[in-house]
Amino acid sequence: MEDEIHIGEVLAVLWRGKYLIIAVTAGAALITLAASILFTTPLFEAKASIETTPFDISSEKLIKRLNEPDLINRATDKLGCDRDDLVETILETEESIILVTVKSPDAGL
Repeated sequence: MEDEIHIGEVLAVLWRGKYLIIAVTAGAALITLAASILFTTPLFEAKASIETTPFDISSEKLIKRLNEPDLINRATDKLGCDRDDLVETILETEESIILVTVKSPDAGL
């Protein structure tokens, strides 16, 4: 019966094709690296924690104020960016702490 596979033969075939295997692997790595550099936009993130207790304001009121278009428009005007450039998240973590996260492709913001 010649249906058996010998590990030595498999290893010999792989060893003979080692340069092809290395070339294909290196080519795939280079293509992946080039694609990641050319087609992805880095996203920079800034986080802030706001404790509402010293301001004597409820978390709900502060979250409502932070989401007002007027405040966001003034901030984006001051930063010199469009609101569409920012991804923002405002979360209430505890009763008196709010987390604000802003993401932007511009590292200068």
